[in-house]
Amino acid sequence: MYKSFPFLLFAIFMLHACAPPKDKAEKHIPREIIQFDSMVDIIVDMQLAEATLHDMKLTGKYNDSLAALAFEKIFAQYHIDKKRYEKSREFYNENLDLNEKIYEKVIEKITRLKDEIDNR
Repeated sequence: MYKSFPFLLFAIFMLHACAPPKDKAEKHIPREIIQFDSMVDIIVDMQLAEATLHDMKLTGKYNDSLAALAFEKIFAQYHIDKKRYEKSREFYNENLDLNEKIYEKVIEKITRLKDEIDNR
């Protein structure tokens, strides 16, 4: 986990940097879109899964079906499917203010998790 933390932060910053230009007005989140707090939790779990999968690649234990299973489990945990997740990502990418707030919360949560591990 420690080895992949810089990779994880890099991935978060790259996703954040790829967002479209800033919208002037913050939109209401439609009901079919994954709500803000849930989206934060989902992205945290996905980033942790990606970091774990990255570590598995380095040790030769990675395979594509394992990666697909990891993301399927995250979708099942939150009672969503890939299509709804992607539609929600698209919505948040089009609403930069919300997207920035999501990634601020994601970084806070991942940092808090890292601190908990470091303090054990």
